[in-house]
Amino acid sequence: MSANDRQVAGNHYRSGLQHWDFVALNGLDYFQGQVTKYVTRWKLKNGVDDLRKAQHFLEKYIELKGEKSLFEIWASSLKTVHSMAEFASANALDYVQRRIVEDVCRGELQRAHELLAHYIGTADGLRAECPTRNYVDQG
Repeated sequence: MSANDRQVAGNHYRSGLQHWDFVALNGLDYFQGQVTKYVTRWKLKNGVDDLRKAQHFLEKYIELKGEKSLFEIWASSLKTVHSMAEFASANALDYVQRRIVEDVCRGELQRAHELLAHYIGTADGLRAECPTRNYVDQG
C-alpha cells in the first residue's frame, strides 16, 4: 500500500495530485512546502487559521531569504511550470490560492505576502460562498 492510499485523520489531502507529491515534484523547500500546504487546505480544514499559519511561515521565510537577485527569482520560477495546473485542479484551488502558491514557488515572496494578507481579509466570506470552487484560468 502506498502512503498516498491512506491518510492519518481527516480527508483534506484526498486529491488526484496530493500536496506532498507537488512539493517533491517541484523541489520545494520546507518553508515553501508549509506555506503552500496551508494555502491549499484552508477551506477544507482549519479555515482562516490555516491562512494565518501560511502567513506566519511566509514572514519567517522572507526574513531568512532576504532580497533575492533577479537571476535567483528567474531560476526558481522554472521549476514550478509543470504540474501547477494539475495541482490547482486536483485541489480545487481558486484563482487567489493558485497565485499565492505560484508566487511562493517562484520566490516572489513579497507579492505572495501582500496577496495572502488581502486574502485573509476576505477569507471567511470566500469559504462560506464557495468552499470547493475550482480554479478557472483567468487568462
